[in-house]
Amino acid sequence: AATSLLGSMRSHPWLQPVGLHTYGGTQCHDPELWLSQVAFLHKRARVWEGEMGLPPLHLNVGGGFAVPTFLGDPPPFDLGRAGEAMRERIAADSVDRSWMVELGRYLTAPAGVFLATVRDVKRNGAQTFAVLDGGSQHHSAAAGLGGVIKRNPPVVRIDTPGEATEPRGASDPEASVQLVGPLCTPTDRFGAPVQLRSGSPGAIAPWDTLAFLGAGAYGLTFSNSRFLSHPTPAEIMVREGEAHLARHRRGFESAVMDQRALP
Repeated sequence: AATSLLGSMRSHPWLQPVGLHTYGGTQCHDPELWLSQVAFLHKRARVWEGEMGLPPLHLNVGGGFAVPTFLGDPPPFDLGRAGEAMRERIAADSVDRSWMVELGRYLTAPAGVFLATVRDVKRNGAQTFAVLDGGSQHHSAAAGLGGVIKRNPPVVRIDTPGEATEPRGASDPEASVQLVGPLCTPTDRFGAPVQLRSGSPGAIAPWDTLAFLGAGAYGLTFSNSRFLSHPTPAEIMVREGEAHLARHRRGFESAVMDQRALP
């Protein structure tokens, strides 16, 4: 299809292809697999440039570099290996062209933390639930939006930041707590029940604050932030150790903001 499209452009002088872009998927852990799509795109560009007399095309080799998002994920993408191979390919290219790589998630995901406060702790049978003031309407990625299987995001208590969570199966309900958001839907939960290593579930109490790590990508703008008219959270940017308010917290009045009363 791409060959046919480029060929048809030759009969229309006002159409000029300037570049090619590839997207091989997200959360790629294998640099060799990612480099194979780069090689394919580069090869096709050279073929089309030679066969069709096209000028050197700009090449956007996409992104998709994996970062740990859930407990048990493999290590981060080997950026050093990918960068070394890219430098060799660019140096060996016989034409002058620009190369682009998309690093959005790889850069921003580890730089963000989602904070939510426990508002209620309740039990249903043997299972303990901690109801947070933030849920999938604020950070759908942490709640597993788009995933078939619910997985646990890394979360710590801010009073013991060095202690991560570990999942606990249903066979051990007394030692686990299910983290859920405030929405009236069973999908508003964060993975399976977990154990905070700093203590027993009884140690979790209202007004405790939990920090979901690796939350700097696919956060609020990826989420259904207006679900049931819940207010949106504040956003804080930290630069060189100093915190700055980047977005104000909105109250419940924001649910009717910009609405007009009928005459």
